Amino acid sequence: MILAKIFLIICIASIFYFDFKQRAVYWWLFLFLFILSCVLRISNSRFVDVIFDLGINTLILLFQLIVLQIYFSIRNKSNALIINKAIGLGDILLFLSPAVFFSPFNFVLFLVISFAISLITHILLLQISRYYKKTVPLAGFVSVIYGFFIFSPFLTNSITSI
Repeated sequence: MILAKIFLIICIASIFYFDFKQRAVYWWLFLFLFILSCVLRISNSRFVDVIFDLGINTLILLFQLIVLQIYFSIRNKSNALIINKAIGLGDILLFLSPAVFFSPFNFVLFLVISFAISLITHILLLQISRYYKKTVPLAGFVSVIYGFFIFSPFLTNSITSI
């Protein structure tokens, strides 16, 4: 498990770096993060529980994407896909890793907290730096928050047990 956590740190740091600097992340980093999240979760839970939680959390993600698609369709008066316009494919792929790691209640809690922290951080960086890009590096911010949740012993023990 130590080796999986080391690779997880490297993966999270890489996602943050590439998303923050280029607003583009290699797709295989998300795959690697998902596999590592599966390994960590399955080592602490029954496989059936992991699959069930992943299914429910994927439905939650799908619901959010549908609502987002409807919102942008009404707002822009067009039915164009929102992927890579309003939200990046990498952002969506990233959310599959926490979806496998958390129970549904904690996944929703994680989403709310990570969106709020990402938004606040983005607004602060826009105010502080004139070189900061206007688009939100959501995958980068969320991956760091995800890493914090995984590596904080108190949070990990209490969150994954609910």
